[in-house]
Amino acid sequence: MMHNSLMLDRGAAWVSRQDLTHVPTPYATPTWRPVPHHRVAELVVSEAETRGYCIVSEEYGLNPAGTKLFGVLRFHPQGRPEFSRALGLRNSHDKSLALGLTVGVSVMVCSNLAFGGETTVTRKHTSGIEVDGLVPWGSTSSPRSTIGWRPTSSG
Repeated sequence: MMHNSLMLDRGAAWVSRQDLTHVPTPYATPTWRPVPHHRVAELVVSEAETRGYCIVSEEYGLNPAGTKLFGVLRFHPQGRPEFSRALGLRNSHDKSLALGLTVGVSVMVCSNLAFGGETTVTRKHTSGIEVDGLVPWGSTSSPRSTIGWRPTSSG
């Protein structure tokens, strides 16, 4: 069963997008480049707004050490709430998870590592990670128009 809300298990904490700016990001190594939690959230929000979406809600959570981020955003095109969809995200600063995004009419994101939607993409935090290119992925690779970033007319 899929949900459109973030589920946090014991020990994880609810945080705001603003709170994410206070989470320290470890230094990169020659082969590993962490992505700041707040940057992931800000890029997703910026992309949605650029494409004319109204963000209905944002939920974020961190594990007790602040090294794992989990989030769910619900949104719809301006003036078109019937085209509602969700985007889930996760990120880590401890090399345990690849940066992940999942989109769909319904998504599942839980701090117990359950993660999925109709379309999911992940990217390891290697030295070549391009997070700016990963976030708009939903606009071009979504298999169904009802879950991508860009609404399409039926026909």
